[in-house]
Amino acid sequence: MQKKGEKLNNHFIVCGYGSTGEEICLEFSNRKIPFVVIEKDAEAIKKLQTKGFLYVEGNAEENEILLAAGIKRAKALLTVLSSDAGNVFVTLSAKALNP
Repeated sequence: MQKKGEKLNNHFIVCGYGSTGEEICLEFSNRKIPFVVIEKDAEAIKKLQTKGFLYVEGNAEENEILLAAGIKRAKALLTVLSSDAGNVFVTLSAKALNP
């Protein structure tokens, strides 16, 4: 997964693979839009593996995980975590890494 993720450029990063994240990913997949998901929940990761979606396992609130997902080469980031505070933190961190 990491090797494939390193090749992504001008892609979307989706933080969180809950019901909203899943819908976003399905739409991206149907439209052939390149994306990678950041997820830490084991059950959600199993779903990602089943779908064959590219993902980075970890907490999107950590800069190292955002970097592993290619934040410096990304076109945009969508954060759909379960907490508003987490979404704000990820947004600010991502903006600092890729204005």
